[in-house]
Amino acid sequence: MKKKILILATIIFGLVNLVFGIGTVIISRMNRVDWATIFSDRGWILALSMTSVGVLIALLRNHNPLGWIFLAIGFFQGLVSFAMQYATYALLTSLGTLPGGELMSVLGQVAWFPGLVLMLTYAILLFPTGHLPSPRWRIFAWVCAIPMVLFIPVAISTWPFRGLVLLQHPEQVTPTTGLISFLTTLSFPMVLLCGLVSLVSIFIRFRKAGFMEKRQIKWVAFAAGIFLFTEILLSVQPIYTFFNDNKLTYLFVVPVSIALPAAIGIAILRYRLWDIDFLINRTLVYVPLTAILSGLYAASITLLQKVFVAFTGSKSDGAVVLTTLILTSTFTPIKGALQIFVDKRFKNPVEPLAKLKTFRYQVKSIEEVVARENAAMRFLDESASALQASGGAIFLSRAGVTQMVSNTGDWKSDRESIAIPIGKEPDNIGTLYLGLRRNGIAYTETEISLLSDVAKRLGHVLSLMETS
Repeated sequence: MKKKILILATIIFGLVNLVFGIGTVIISRMNRVDWATIFSDRGWILALSMTSVGVLIALLRNHNPLGWIFLAIGFFQGLVSFAMQYATYALLTSLGTLPGGELMSVLGQVAWFPGLVLMLTYAILLFPTGHLPSPRWRIFAWVCAIPMVLFIPVAISTWPFRGLVLLQHPEQVTPTTGLISFLTTLSFPMVLLCGLVSLVSIFIRFRKAGFMEKRQIKWVAFAAGIFLFTEILLSVQPIYTFFNDNKLTYLFVVPVSIALPAAIGIAILRYRLWDIDFLINRTLVYVPLTAILSGLYAASITLLQKVFVAFTGSKSDGAVVLTTLILTSTFTPIKGALQIFVDKRFKNPVEPLAKLKTFRYQVKSIEEVVARENAAMRFLDESASALQASGGAIFLSRAGVTQMVSNTGDWKSDRESIAIPIGKEPDNIGTLYLGLRRNGIAYTETEISLLSDVAKRLGHVLSLMETS
């Protein structure tokens, strides 16, 4: 019953965010906003992308609170964009046709803050498992809620200015003295400070994490790096002015607003995590390569055009041809140098299944003389350790009687996750049971296939031991 209520609440939450996102686009067009400006509004795009990821996590990883956190972020992001466009239509475009314009003007000015707090603190602090890095972080988790409490009086203080004043001149609403000014000055820097500490928690978690959790963190770090790069790029005034004046800001906003939630979803749902090192490697090579070649092109074309003007008195297409030849001849050497540089400093982590694969070959070579139960116990220990199982047990049959040889961790027979037969059908001589992972993530087909292969070979070895 509880599960059905959570599923229903997730769907309702997702539909509300969907209405905010699509509603923003519809009302923006009613306000005669052009498409380039609409797609430069990050709020409604994040509402849809964050909601999509949040719904998937809430339904497929319902033990992980990050699903609900992403739904909440999508809600506040969508509410800001929707409320601003709604208030504009109700108070300016078509006065009096829609109710609640004044309320929406207030929500459009204050709803961004809770979403910002969730995005900069709890979304980072709980990633990717949904749990704090350690119990010692509980106090800090409570501290992160303080800025939202401090912001409540600030939000209430905007109510007397609701309507056109708040919509058209929000800068006049912020007081420069008094308690509200102090709370405003305190709350925002505190959020940034909490965000920085939350980032530190990611580094601490990464150092202590297992192989799979490191992969998850890499995915989001990769997307966050792209996000940070675009933010820094747009902070350069000439670049921002160029893209803003030509209504091209959406070229940055749309990909980044989709990429970051997508990376989070991929990491938590663990889809194709194995390709992330290759992706990072290629990014570290081709992004600098593109920058170097762009600079080389600009410098070469400028220099050669000046040379042609000096000798012929006019510009020539020959400068373009020569520049192209220069770029063609330098592409491979520059790319090769960058690849060598990245390869030296970018080393793939040790695969956690390496020990299990080594054990497979040890089992395959049956020259190693071990007791029947010892081999079975080692198979259980290696499997549970490599796959981070919460517990496990191994059963062997002898003379028609099946008995448990060993168990490990928090083993409970009613909470088994996978069962791997030992030996080849129909002559199985036992079964390996593994419980859920400690992080709650399902086993992959690759891992199950490897376990099955080891179990078949182990069954053959144990059969030989029994008949010898």
